[in-house]
Amino acid sequence: MKAKYAPNMLQGFLVEALAIKGVGVKELSAAVKEHLDLWAQVPELQQDRVRGMVVDLGDVEWFTPDWVIEALRHRHSALASLFQSWKPAKTWLCRQVNTIRRELDKPELV
Repeated sequence: MKAKYAPNMLQGFLVEALAIKGVGVKELSAAVKEHLDLWAQVPELQQDRVRGMVVDLGDVEWFTPDWVIEALRHRHSALASLFQSWKPAKTWLCRQVNTIRRELDKPELV
């Protein structure tokens, strides 16, 4: 049952993390231009929490750039629009999603 709700839990985590950090278009644009590694910016304790949420899923195939954009659409529409309309931002997001998926798939860290 937990696996059924994990995407919603991760959506909430993502939206909350961006709100707490006060991430807006300016900050996101800078992150894209600086090739910032998003996962490296997440504190280790939060990384462990995310890994814990994903343990029961078996895989994170649903975690895609399009899923992230949709997760942001209602609470951070400007960020979602930036990913959709600015090719470097979409490319950066794709890299971030791939990195995070690799990190979440590491069995030795779970």
